[in-house]
Amino acid sequence: MFGFSLEVKVETPSSNSLSNNYDLTKRYQYRENMRTTMQLFPTLFFYFLVQMNFMQAFLNYTNKDMHYREIIV
Repeated sequence: MFGFSLEVKVETPSSNSLSNNYDLTKRYQYRENMRTTMQLFPTLFFYFLVQMNFMQAFLNYTNKDMHYREIIV
């Protein structure tokens, strides 16, 4: 007459610790990606700055009347 269902959720310590380790691993990977990205920004900035200086020096050496000519690569 009275129907009821019983749901039993079994969590072993191993599965719980694995889940926590997985969450920590995802968080650590995100932090590592952000760290390497923030390290990469200044590196790329100085790389392109030096590259533009070399391009300007090359143009100044080869075309003394066309210093700021656009380079099509």
